[in-house]
Amino acid sequence: MKGELKMNVQLLTNAEIRATGIRAGRAEVYDLMSGETYDIFWGGAPRTHTDFSPLTPNDTAIMERISSGWNWIPRPVILTIQGVRLAAGVHHFPHGSIIGGNPRLPNMSNTRPSNGWAVEGWGWAIEALRMDGTRPRDGITRQEVATLLHRFYKPFTQNP
Repeated sequence: MKGELKMNVQLLTNAEIRATGIRAGRAEVYDLMSGETYDIFWGGAPRTHTDFSPLTPNDTAIMERISSGWNWIPRPVILTIQGVRLAAGVHHFPHGSIIGGNPRLPNMSNTRPSNGWAVEGWGWAIEALRMDGTRPRDGITRQEVATLLHRFYKPFTQNP
């Protein structure tokens, strides 16, 4: 990867990332300071910042090792998601796993889907339906269903 760094790395705002159509999902992180890579589940490009989780305990161990423990010191990286390379900065201070099953991260069971099959849909719902990303295992109220349906159908029902 080091020899390829000059090729097609984009510096985009979250709004510009959203405009490309890139969605939440699996991504690769290349740490410019250490030269190491690890895989993450990237949460998409919301309005202010992006959260992500390392995919495996091994990816978590790489993050922890290259940052000398969990801290808020920013690290320059190149994020590759869906074939697009983005210049980014990350902090290695995880809030917990949004994909589950990673014993090296704090248990945040109320913020992640309980099953791996739900990860992609949960990430989409957070981004596309502007869900807050919490309570994936809780029941849903009628007012929440109405709000989600409204958010989904509103673009289709507005007059041009």
